[in-house]
Amino acid sequence: GNEQAQTYWGAVKSVYEQCWLALKPGGCLVVVVKSYIRDKKIVDLPSQTCTLLTALGFHVFLRVHASLTETTEEPGLFGEPVTKTVKRASFFRRLAENKGSPAIDFECVIFARNED
Repeated sequence: GNEQAQTYWGAVKSVYEQCWLALKPGGCLVVVVKSYIRDKKIVDLPSQTCTLLTALGFHVFLRVHASLTETTEEPGLFGEPVTKTVKRASFFRRLAENKGSPAIDFECVIFARNED
């Protein structure tokens, strides 16, 4: 009853430390993370993850935004352009956005190098 549950940051810190030990010098770690919403505001989890990786000795050398939406335009029946947008989001993310939550339209792919 007196044990404390491990926090997210404590758990990922342990994982990234083990990745550091497992990688050869110059080896790369690739992490995919997405921001989340807390108290109706976007929490920038990708930047926080980069900060943690840097503190553990990794060199973050690239961040790529992977879009979760795709917009296409096709000619309609009478030549008018018809725009279609497909969003890759979970049921709960769609539900939250329909209730006014800010949209999260991309994931961040973080590339970090073990430079010892």
